[in-house]
Amino acid sequence: HNAFVVVEERITPQTFEEVLEGSVVYRPCFVLLTKTDLCPTPSLPIPFKVIDAGKDPGELKREIFQSLGLIRVYTKKPNEEPSDKPLVLPKGSTPVDVARAIHKELEREMRAVRVWGSTRFPGQWVPRDYPLQDGDVVELHT
Repeated sequence: HNAFVVVEERITPQTFEEVLEGSVVYRPCFVLLTKTDLCPTPSLPIPFKVIDAGKDPGELKREIFQSLGLIRVYTKKPNEEPSDKPLVLPKGSTPVDVARAIHKELEREMRAVRVWGSTRFPGQWVPRDYPLQDGDVVELHT
């Protein structure tokens, strides 16, 4: 097989081979710096974004979840309030992934799903493969 590969950053031939062979896995991460006035940012070898967490602490949380490719999904039982502790799942997760995170049997027994947040209407019935968004509330029915 042949391929034309464009690499948009400086890497060594060894790094290129490791990626192709799958012997090294690169995970997303972030670096949180405080006292940036003591560390000149142009010396950082990675892309960076300056966030003033003092003005909006929630913005820092949103950036962390976004940079790691994670979403927070809240579960809810019928006729009850949503849980205040979210499930943290990879971006692109579906109600099936939520059910699996709770219990394997729930995944098999799940018959219907309601979602609040990213749907057009609050509490809308959605298919099992509906892509969930950060902050959605999910109600699973068996």
